[in-house]
Amino acid sequence: MRSYKSKRLLWCTASLTVFVTIGFVVEFDTKGVNTPFAILALDWIRSLLSGQEPLSFVPVVTGWLLAWAAVSVVLGWFLQAVIVILASEHGKPSV
Repeated sequence: MRSYKSKRLLWCTASLTVFVTIGFVVEFDTKGVNTPFAILALDWIRSLLSGQEPLSFVPVVTGWLLAWAAVSVVLGWFLQAVIVILASEHGKPSV
């Protein structure tokens, strides 16, 4: 079995790409209108900072943002691993 090393820059890039993709692809139905998760999260943060939402809403927002980041990091690692494996297989001449 061959071991492969993680590429940190590739992992960060893949994670950031997944983070942005999740933010704009995943939509929630709010008041009859589908809203991308990123816009909804920014709206939550703005509401919290302006005092429109109670402080008891902070753990809910924090939980959603942490879950979003965790899923992005895991999927980013998976994508960079697939890219590293595919690049190493195609980079070697077959004998």
